[in-house]
Amino acid sequence: MSRIASSTQFPEVKNTVDVNNSTSVTLAADTGGSDHIFTGAATPVLDFVEARVAIFTDVASATDGLEIQYSIDGTNWDHVDEYTVPAMAPKKGKTYQVQRVGSFYRLVYTNGLVVQAAFRMATILNATHSQASSHNIRNAISSDDDAELVKAVLTGEDPSGIFMNVKTNREAALSVTDFLFEVARQSITGIKMFSIPGRKDALSSSALDDLTQIPGTIVVPEPGGIQLEVVSDSASDTSAGTGIQTVDIHYLDTSGVEQEETVILAGLTPVDTVATDIDFVQWVHAKSVGSVGVSVGNISLRDTAGVITYDYISAGGNQSLSAKYKVPTGKTGYVVGWQASGITKKIDIRLRATVERFDRALIPGVFLFQDIVVLNDTTSGWIPFMVPLMMPAGAIIKLSGISSAAGGDAAGQFDIMLVDD
Repeated sequence: MSRIASSTQFPEVKNTVDVNNSTSVTLAADTGGSDHIFTGAATPVLDFVEARVAIFTDVASATDGLEIQYSIDGTNWDHVDEYTVPAMAPKKGKTYQVQRVGSFYRLVYTNGLVVQAAFRMATILNATHSQASSHNIRNAISSDDDAELVKAVLTGEDPSGIFMNVKTNREAALSVTDFLFEVARQSITGIKMFSIPGRKDALSSSALDDLTQIPGTIVVPEPGGIQLEVVSDSASDTSAGTGIQTVDIHYLDTSGVEQEETVILAGLTPVDTVATDIDFVQWVHAKSVGSVGVSVGNISLRDTAGVITYDYISAGGNQSLSAKYKVPTGKTGYVVGWQASGITKKIDIRLRATVERFDRALIPGVFLFQDIVVLNDTTSGWIPFMVPLMMPAGAIIKLSGISSAAGGDAAGQFDIMLVDD
């Protein structure tokens, strides 16, 4: 014979407002007394699973001013959840909730440094679990908002129809697309990637040469904040010529800020830059060309006295090939890898930077060896860095080489990611 329990045997427990921990009495400012603190009464909660607290206040609480306290005996309050309650605009109250962790609970609210004009705090004891607080998508989320801890494994279907678990990267960020690919697409703001190529013919066998096509240059010079001029040794590199017609100069000014200037060429006649504070030349390249598509002559970027050349486009080319770069102000560079080629003879090529190798601090004027590769003639190699080399603002990076015998030719490049500080 079946038996059905009656409601008198198992009385229904209903949600209830706890008057012991509800108040509408405003609190004074915190001046050292106790009239700025509300302390509720210990209330038994074994019949309830959670307390939900609704608050409206026109001024902020003290730091961690709302305490939802739980106790196993009504005397020792060993379990405390703390929240800093912000000042609220009308109709913008907040709710807080925690699950039951003791036999008794109470609220302690401590006001901040400003007297309250309005304060309403009500506590509902729930007999069943309720949904965590909800928010409009447009509203900002605060670290004091309620949240539920969820641990889960995400699974997705690949193009072949196989379901696989989604993984994270080393920073515990969700990997959804290839990071470097997104950088290349310029879909990540504040990050750029550059490949800086260089070439040097007839390397010295007794000293390190910078990889540059500037004729006769051992070390690529730095302008140091001056005006420059651009000139070709062919009349065809001019505004209406068949060679390069205009060039873009990418440089840093004396504040280390990235700048760019376009210069219209006039063939054999030097053309001054408008800029008079060119501190470091990053590179030069063609911006518009004639029917030939490349330079007819050798194009020099030099001082206005025509004595020192700071960058160079060789005849038949359309950009300078000087493997050097200076990290601009407000940026941090990360060299992700580099490549070197020994075109003739055995070549020793070195990645150098004005950066301390261990703490990555700037060392102006001192080009420390960051990496090295030795190549036989007609060989090349790509060297990726598992951990990119950090280069602070102001650091100069370059490639230099030395040949096993006079006359060795070499080329190389390094790839650098530039991140806004």
